[in-house]
Parts: sequence; C-alpha cells; structure tokens
Amino acid sequence: MKDAYFAAKDDELFLVVQSLKSIIELNPDLTNELAPYLVKLEAKMKNQNTGGNKNYAEEYIKSRKQETIPDYTQIVQLGMTEKEVTKIKGKPKYIDKLSEPHRQFEMWTYPTDSTTSRFYFENNMLVRIEE
Repeated sequence: MKDAYFAAKDDELFLVVQSLKSIIELNPDLTNELAPYLVKLEAKMKNQNTGGNKNYAEEYIKSRKQETIPDYTQIVQLGMTEKEVTKIKGKPKYIDKLSEPHRQFEMWTYPTDSTTSRFYFENNMLVRIEE
C-alpha cells in the first residue's frame, strides 16, 4: 500500500496500477474496494496517449533504467585522449615525457595531500591509471 501511495504522489500511474494489482493478488478480499481505482487509473493512462499499458511500461522501464545507470562521463577511463582527461582532471602538476621512434609516452602526475594519481599515455591514449 505504501508503494502505491508514494507512486501516486510522484504521479507514477504505472507503478500505482502494478502495486494495486499486487495488493489484490495478495489479498483478494480487497478486490471490490480497489477495482474501481484500477479502472480509473488504467483509463487515465490510456488517455495520456501512452499507447496502452505495454508501451507505457516499456517507456517507463527505459526511463527508470537510464536513471540508475551511472554517469561515467566524469570518470577517467582507459582509452581516453589527453584532452578528455584534461577536461575531467584539469592540467597535471607534472608531465614526464619519453619519445621513441613512432611512439610517445607521457606520465601525468596529480599529487594531493593524501594520494598521488598517475596517468600513463601512449601516443595520446590513456593506457594505465595508478591511484
């Protein structure tokens, strides 16, 4: 019942309907009391041009899934370019360079009070992270 209440507060009709159906399934004695609400809510969902419960459910699940997927755009990851790392971490305090024929290596150091982070680049691509 709490789930249905909070979903209704957030105007999440699909969740309200699913919660009410679960309540009826667990306690069939409440069918007469809750069935009219289900009918009204399902009609309201159809009137919102959702394309029916199935499409609404799919869209709802996709949107909720997106909310739970972590945003990795602000996390340094292997394979990034020097520009991408600079955008996230800023300019390093130290850059050590080593050049060989057809290969260029750089180690970027970001010292802090507690730790030192090092990022290793080969030909402008991040290949190793030490934190």
